[in-house]
Amino acid sequence: MTFFHLQAPSGTDFLALVIRVARGSTHNFAIRVSDWFAGFVMLSFGLVLIFCPWAFGNSPWYALLEQIAKPDVWGVVCGFIGLLRIGALTVNGTFPAFRWSPHLRFAMSMLSCFVWFQVTLGLLAAREATVAFAMFPQLLVFDLYNVFLAASEAGAVERRYRDGRR
Repeated sequence: MTFFHLQAPSGTDFLALVIRVARGSTHNFAIRVSDWFAGFVMLSFGLVLIFCPWAFGNSPWYALLEQIAKPDVWGVVCGFIGLLRIGALTVNGTFPAFRWSPHLRFAMSMLSCFVWFQVTLGLLAAREATVAFAMFPQLLVFDLYNVFLAASEAGAVERRYRDGRR
């Protein structure tokens, strides 16, 4: 069966793709563990906000975040960023010849930093002692580190392309 002049993959092609994605994702996992962790934390944060929107009502710092957007909006945005980030990491590990994969990782890390920065600002503005201070600012710092790593890789890829070494 063809679709837009492309042939649908056979069962063996699909299995080969699944194996390639599994190998690609695990091959660089150790050097990108903080990226994977941050992606799953962002996805989890989004899911909690989608399925437990009353969580915003439990603390003054959530009330400050709710002035920006409702919990379900925060949840959808965070879940989407988390999924895109996990997807970008999968593409980056599986298809290293794809020039823009480190750029995607960089963009997703930047979006995550934006979210964690907003949450951290909400914590600081609420002036309430909470266990959240033990988590969210550290997520911001680790994602800033991930931004640096992804930007470094994107720069290396761009230098290779500039020098004609693809």
